[in-house]
Amino acid sequence: MMKPRSDAQHICYRSCILRQPYNALHDTDLTRNLQHEIAQGREGSGISSSMARRAIRQIEEPVVSMRVLIVEDSEELADLLAKGLQAAGYEIDLLASVSDASSVLGTTRYAALILDLGLPDGDGLSILRELRHRKDPIPILVLTARGGVEDRVNGLRSGADDYLVKPFAFDELVARLEALLRRPGQMLGSTLRLSNVTFDTDGRQAFVDMKPQNLSAREIAVLELLLRRKGSVVSKKLLEDQIFGLTGDVASNAVEVYVHRLRKQLLDIGAKVKITTIRGVGYVMMESD
Repeated sequence: MMKPRSDAQHICYRSCILRQPYNALHDTDLTRNLQHEIAQGREGSGISSSMARRAIRQIEEPVVSMRVLIVEDSEELADLLAKGLQAAGYEIDLLASVSDASSVLGTTRYAALILDLGLPDGDGLSILRELRHRKDPIPILVLTARGGVEDRVNGLRSGADDYLVKPFAFDELVARLEALLRRPGQMLGSTLRLSNVTFDTDGRQAFVDMKPQNLSAREIAVLELLLRRKGSVVSKKLLEDQIFGLTGDVASNAVEVYVHRLRKQLLDIGAKVKITTIRGVGYVMMESD
């Protein structure tokens, strides 16, 4: 008979084995239990030091990952989509109209867009056409009740990368989104490497010389974007959009602060990479000399 897991082992199982973010567990008792198991020794517990500390980080601070915009006027469906995709590891912003979406997409960069077509102030196809007219490459998944062949063809020819008809299976939606983000030039890939620095995007864990490093959620977000665009300039605006999204006012020097912290940490732990500031443009990560 299998021995029941302790609270701490359950957290580790969820966050480190299943790779599920434990954002709902802002529970100091569970955190203390996990810290106690680390302090008392883990012999026979099945919890490694790196797994335990990663689980604590998942409880104590939010995971910052790829940010997706959902444009959906059904409040109930939008809420369900947001909760499901957050559980799958995405950061989500929600909008409900053509006008709001057009305004936000004109100034904010997202990893992907999930778009309803029947919106209260217009047709979602107008957003598609506008984005493609200005050569915006954002991956777009249309999620709509319009299921006719002509509708699907029209949506794809208007610029959608994929088209899913309601009602739908949520697992299929996630799989389709992952497929879009795996395409060349997009933002999904399980392991990122540059010199002796490795980043596991599933576990949200950075390694230097194969040793796990303790970085904050914001520092990890900066590292991931720089590694995805290694050798190319990443604009300050893109970093700001992916880290903060529509979360409100952001201090003008917030990105600089997190880049500075990450640069210092990487230097201190012997990472053979450097982050160069391109004044007035952004940042680029390259192998150090």
